Amino acid sequence: MYNNNNTFIGRVFEISDKTVTIFDGRSALQTFQLSDKPDFRCGDIVSFECKSSADKKSSADDFLLVSDYHIVCRCIDNPFNNPHSLPSRFMNESLSSVLNSRTEFMRIVAEFYRQHNYIRLDSPVLVDSPGVETYLEPFATDYYDYEAIAHRMYLPTSPEYALKAAVGATLSSVYSFARSFRNCGEESVLHKKEFTMLEWYAIFRDYNYLIEEMQEMMRFIGREYRHGEFNGILSRDGHSCDLNKCDVFTMKQLFAVHGIELDDYTDNSQRFIDTVRSFYADKGENLSGNLNKDDYFFKFFMDYIEPTLGFDHPAIVKDFPIEMCPLSLPTAEDARYGQRFEMYIFGIELANGYTELTDYETQKANFEIVLAERQRTGETEHVDQPNEFLQTLRYGVPPCAGCAMGFDRMFMLCEELSDIHKTDWY
Repeated sequence: MYNNNNTFIGRVFEISDKTVTIFDGRSALQTFQLSDKPDFRCGDIVSFECKSSADKKSSADDFLLVSDYHIVCRCIDNPFNNPHSLPSRFMNESLSSVLNSRTEFMRIVAEFYRQHNYIRLDSPVLVDSPGVETYLEPFATDYYDYEAIAHRMYLPTSPEYALKAAVGATLSSVYSFARSFRNCGEESVLHKKEFTMLEWYAIFRDYNYLIEEMQEMMRFIGREYRHGEFNGILSRDGHSCDLNKCDVFTMKQLFAVHGIELDDYTDNSQRFIDTVRSFYADKGENLSGNLNKDDYFFKFFMDYIEPTLGFDHPAIVKDFPIEMCPLSLPTAEDARYGQRFEMYIFGIELANGYTELTDYETQKANFEIVLAERQRTGETEHVDQPNEFLQTLRYGVPPCAGCAMGFDRMFMLCEELSDIHKTDWY
């Protein structure tokens, strides 16, 4: 980069006799002409004192003349020889441009919440409970107190417990861009073991309010991102999705399209299992009889429903079977279903929201069911009751609705990036 004295600082990318190409650490390669052959090497960080632009050899030349230079830092290994090194990635993947766009995207989202009177919080990344989820495995560590007694601690799978405690303490709506962590296989083009979760809680609201607010946020992003030039039209693999409108379905409707009665999941689980198995048998696939109803539900959903969601507009799916909603209230219309929703774009899950369950006794009992299921299925890391969170419920948390969005995934789609690992520098 330059300063006002025609000084350029960068990393040496290529040397050819007296001609040197420098990478400025952001997005540009610049070529310089030296008067003598340099004594630095590729990979070194150097500072060039350049002659004024009037002293360039000619307007047709694409290099600057160097009057003096200094070696700022010599490298031991040339990072450009390793395509996975951070300097190589910044040069080859235009990471500086991505980071600038990420900064703007985060600013736009934060402005949306500012306009809706949310308080922004930094949630903790070392907690007593990572979250009690059947299929999520946490990272664990130990804290040693002054008596060298070990206390089990975790990296959070989401900031949920901390933010609900904040709702109870502040009696306000809150949100956070939270570092979150998932163990055991959480690495793919859509998954990172460490990622940014955008999570928010609206006080005295329910999931229907959040569904409306989610649609409003999609329109806001479409209108404001890239200084109004974005227009809210996403593209991926030849498909397009318009953020300016969302489609809303119940989970029961989506199963009914394929002739499966979702009420049976609760009322007659064997009939639900038999119906799903029969559906697959008609397709020439025989499913194992050792699966439970959750296994059949999620296999069918991921095979035949999820891949179809969110290709014209974002798709919001609401009202999950109540057994899948240990943190939410049942719907007023049918207690077999919970006030939970998810949002999908291009068949990719982006967000998961609830009308929050805040009753201490019910929540504790639900956790016991989840913990028993974790033990039955062979949890990788043992998780206990989240006592601090349960104490939060004993103090009292007002009615609220909450939603968690994969911030990296949403940014990836808005930037039309192919891989979630390209959304940040690490």
